[in-house]
Amino acid sequence: MKIKKSKVKFHCEPLLKRENVITVWGIKGGVGKSTTSALIAASSAFKSKRRTLLIDADFRDGASRFFLGERARNLKGWYDVLEIGGSLDDYTHVLGDGLLHVIPSGTLDSAIKYSEEIMRYGIPHAARKVAQTLFEISEFYDLIVFDTPAASFADIPILKCVIESLNARSVLLSQASITEIERTLRIAEAAMGTLPDIFVINQITPRILTDVNERRLLMNEIMNIVARNVKVLTIPFMSKLYKRILWESSEVQVLLECIAYLIWGKGRPQVCTISTRGLMTVDLAKSIASIRGKEENVQ
Repeated sequence: MKIKKSKVKFHCEPLLKRENVITVWGIKGGVGKSTTSALIAASSAFKSKRRTLLIDADFRDGASRFFLGERARNLKGWYDVLEIGGSLDDYTHVLGDGLLHVIPSGTLDSAIKYSEEIMRYGIPHAARKVAQTLFEISEFYDLIVFDTPAASFADIPILKCVIESLNARSVLLSQASITEIERTLRIAEAAMGTLPDIFVINQITPRILTDVNERRLLMNEIMNIVARNVKVLTIPFMSKLYKRILWESSEVQVLLECIAYLIWGKGRPQVCTISTRGLMTVDLAKSIASIRGKEENVQ
């Protein structure tokens, strides 16, 4: 018995492109996706003064817990928005001076209903629903940071639909291993058909930063990625980002300033040399910040 190869494809209609959505994802778990989502959202709101919405779509351990604590697990949120609807204010938590808004992942009942909806109507239906909902919300914010569900190839078509429909920026994460970096980019390009707008090399260990050979190899890899017109963010391993983020620490504040400079060109390149413990030179930071893609429309 011969089984024919399935060629199921679907097309997501482009919506009016506000270009103010950032999707943060990885091809496997444990790369710091939710931590990075929280950092980008905080940098946007507190360092670049944008009205920012962080949407936590990771039901297991998403970015909202870095702002709302463990209670985030029991609050209504994103999957309730998708399955119940209603006023956005019912799901949104406003922080700080009002520039950062957070929607947690939501209740278990709504997450289960969303999964059942995918099973009943298929991934194309879910993809369009997510894209349309994000589009409607995006009218009210300067920037939306979308912390995607934990790594699953079933979610890639949904993510791809969101990126294509909204012309969203793609932020892809990898751990600081040359093999892992190259593998991540190769799989992502094959799955998405394009490179990410921003590539985050996360959890760079002190050993990599101090070993001359390993540091050189990582720098060569960074330069190769930048040469392909992809912004690169490098985040050293720091205890202040482990399990919970110590927002008031000087290390985290400098990191937020570096993110603001590299993504939006706000601030000074010197902060990135400090933040990366000398890995990123001023000239390299300037080169990365000068890369212009979709983000130049969101200043």
